[in-house]
Amino acid sequence: MLKKVIFIIFIILQSSCSIRSNFGDYIIADVESRGRGEHVQVYKDREIFNFRTSYLGNVESNYCHEKNDSLIPESAYYYNPSNIKESLQDSLKVKAHKMGGNGIVFSQCYTRSNTNQCYKSMRCEGAVYNIEN
Repeated sequence: MLKKVIFIIFIILQSSCSIRSNFGDYIIADVESRGRGEHVQVYKDREIFNFRTSYLGNVESNYCHEKNDSLIPESAYYYNPSNIKESLQDSLKVKAHKMGGNGIVFSQCYTRSNTNQCYKSMRCEGAVYNIEN
């Protein structure tokens, strides 16, 4: 656990000092709201209809890497699409919990390159539900 905390602090410091990215915001949000998303269960789109649910709304989360920095290896943690997707989905679960939901269906995550202000960007979306026990 201590290694994980040190690694997160290292990433925050690296991202705030050497590159222009908002990935540090996601890490900080994750640390501040740790535990909130753990109360939200992920369901497949058809699976959710096996339960008595109330639809609460949609959530979205975005990542923008603003600069094309050729010095950053593609394998860097904050540059790896699977790590970014996982972080965005964790963020969606936290948002779902804040809305009063205990279930979420991820609808899509997609990436784009060379958009307005972002060299690389990713957006994830989901639908939030309250599942009755």
